[in-house]
Amino acid sequence: MQAEAAERNYLTGGNVQSSFNDGITASFNQYGITNGTTINNYINNIDSVNGFGLGGSANNIEPIIMQKWIALHTFGGVEPWMDMTRTGFPNAPLPINQTNTQRPVNLLYPISEIQGNSQNVPSQQTSDAFIRSVFWN
Repeated sequence: MQAEAAERNYLTGGNVQSSFNDGITASFNQYGITNGTTINNYINNIDSVNGFGLGGSANNIEPIIMQKWIALHTFGGVEPWMDMTRTGFPNAPLPINQTNTQRPVNLLYPISEIQGNSQNVPSQQTSDAFIRSVFWN
């Protein structure tokens, strides 16, 4: 998140490359990989790969969001989905068994919310996930 904030000039004095590398290092550490050589090899190997490293991409937001997506893939899908909806990255294909021709643009209220707060939950249909945009779109 710091790399994205630095890239968008939201972070005073932020350095995109060091924040990007620090984020990748923190992700590796979160998964129990603390060997500096392994982490540095990964960073060096992706650097010139379009969409994965800052050196190989015309748009720095794409590799920043891609690395964040990789880091968060086992922690739940809400934040990576919001990043994908917000930025368009990563540009991953739809699942093979997908019956809709587009990605969901909104999340539906869960059953627990409907049951516990039914007076404040608007009516929703499954199709709303594909046609009712979130507030930032």
